[in-house]
Amino acid sequence: MDEIDVMSRMLELGGTMLAEHCSCGAPMFRYRGQVGCPICDFKMVQNEGGKREDVEQKQKEMVKITSSGLGRTISEKVAEIASEMREETDLGRVRDQMDCIERGVRILGLLGSD
Repeated sequence: MDEIDVMSRMLELGGTMLAEHCSCGAPMFRYRGQVGCPICDFKMVQNEGGKREDVEQKQKEMVKITSSGLGRTISEKVAEIASEMREETDLGRVRDQMDCIERGVRILGLLGSD
């Protein structure tokens, strides 16, 4: 990471660039009540970056878990509608059921593409 990337990362994480400068020439930042140089005190950025990646990974895992539960629910509903459709004699109702099945299958395809 070059100096600009490090300073950009500090800003993304909510740091505040101060008018003071470090002996290395980089502007000082205030982050979570601490004042430091993003270049000399690179660990401030590096540690927080790792925590952020962990949070993002946990969020992705939650989406997968939610998607798999949603997929099961949709599959069950599609099977239920298909079963009810066998007994249906009203063509309008059959059309509505087929539309629901088509949408369910389309959503299952989208969930499976992850």
